Amino acid sequence: MTQLSIANTRFNYNTVIDRIRSLGYENPSIDSGDVRQRLIWSHIVDNNISVKVQQIDFVNELASHQDQYYKYFQCRQHSENADRIDELYESFFLNSERLKRLPIVFKIGDLYYISVGNHRCRALAKGYKEHPDSTFQSHVLLVDFNDRLTDLDKVSFGSTLANISNRDTLDTTEPETSSDITHQINTQFELLNKKDPDTIIWAETQKIAWANKWCTDHKPDSSPRIISVAVSAAFAAHIGQSIPFPDDKIINQSWQQFWPSGRWFPSEAKVPQKTYVTHYNNFRNTVFNSWFARPEFTSKNNRIQACVRCGTTMSSTITSEETVREQRNAFIKNLTDWNNNVNVINSGMPTITKVLFAKQTSKGEYEAHEWSEETGKFFQKRLDSSL
Repeated sequence: MTQLSIANTRFNYNTVIDRIRSLGYENPSIDSGDVRQRLIWSHIVDNNISVKVQQIDFVNELASHQDQYYKYFQCRQHSENADRIDELYESFFLNSERLKRLPIVFKIGDLYYISVGNHRCRALAKGYKEHPDSTFQSHVLLVDFNDRLTDLDKVSFGSTLANISNRDTLDTTEPETSSDITHQINTQFELLNKKDPDTIIWAETQKIAWANKWCTDHKPDSSPRIISVAVSAAFAAHIGQSIPFPDDKIINQSWQQFWPSGRWFPSEAKVPQKTYVTHYNNFRNTVFNSWFARPEFTSKNNRIQACVRCGTTMSSTITSEETVREQRNAFIKNLTDWNNNVNVINSGMPTITKVLFAKQTSKGEYEAHEWSEETGKFFQKRLDSSL
């Protein structure tokens, strides 16, 4: 485990525990409902890191899935479960259930990165956004509130706590998969590279030996079979953590990088802006049903701008950038055929003119394409392009 011990004097954890108990939360030092909470608390105490209970702005101050350190604080290959977030949101804001355990966060710059309790925090963010006048009470446990750690040490320590929270124990809500552990191996090795640049040039055998040792130290409860599969899949350059589809605010930031004079604002856009997945039948059915439901016929083709995610649904888990590349290329080919189809043109079905592919994994990027009426083809936009 990470050992920091940065202060000469011992931090007074008793006052923090009193504060946690007075607010009605589970005491993490003796939590009988989840052994992982006790392990996390012990690791914080053993390293003498300061902690503080406080309230934060969940809507505006949480680090997004696009932020640089996000992947290190989340240990699942598929970082979020939308159904779980909705379930917690309903529990808190519709059914008035209390928040039992404090999420654990680190502050880097002006943003809070979630180390433990990501689904709870995302549910709280959704709740406060949809119910801005809600009186629901929520706090977080801020680690290293006095900023004694460097940013890299915060990331490393927060990642360690996240790994503890995802251990396979009797209290685990969702068992870790080999893909989850592969993601953890990759992110931990990246952190090692940042601390010790000599490890960047390690041979494959050295990387594998390090990965096996890391799993022995940090995954004592995982089966040898899962560990073997995880280590074998580690260090592939094209494999990254799957991240959720971004909200309109995040999409707009990337949209304006490619089209500085435009913006992504579906509720007010003069040109219709839609979200789609790359599954072509899904796209075709969605467009056809909208066309078929028109109250009046017109042969005029709407121009549609699109933000697209690879997969069959918006929540599809894809971790391979090679798969992302294949699906993006296939979708652009299908859209080219669609825009040039005489039946589409003459029936008044929409033409897709701008496509922004959302960043899909921690290894990926946004990608933009624009339709050319002159050539009847899409051309890829570059961030340094003025076109």
